[in-house]
Amino acid sequence: MYERIGSFYRDIATNIVEASDQGMYKTLFEDFQTLFQEVAVKGRRGEMVRLELLEFMAESIEQYAGKMRADQVTRSAMEDALLRIEMLLPKISVNSELTEEKKKTLEETLMDAKIAVQNVFSQEEDKG
Repeated sequence: MYERIGSFYRDIATNIVEASDQGMYKTLFEDFQTLFQEVAVKGRRGEMVRLELLEFMAESIEQYAGKMRADQVTRSAMEDALLRIEMLLPKISVNSELTEEKKKTLEETLMDAKIAVQNVFSQEEDKG
């Protein structure tokens, strides 16, 4: 799973240019959901690792919401993923200025991601 996520970011720019990126975004989304359960929820890693993962997930949804939608990731799946991040965030204890700042940044990123999802699906509703 880590390898697939790394390969996604390594290959995505080339695949976009070659128009062969279809399907990659749904796989990324699914891999993040698995990683969310294994790392963030179960708490097998330190708080900084967990916060980094959550931020990475939220940033990916924000950046690729339109592409994920095109790959058949539903609005509710994206919103649920963001809600799970939001619900987990208060449960992650922070014990340094660095982790506190990371947590604040993640809260902002979550808001941006929610807006991105809303915008992607509102545009589609406006067309229909």
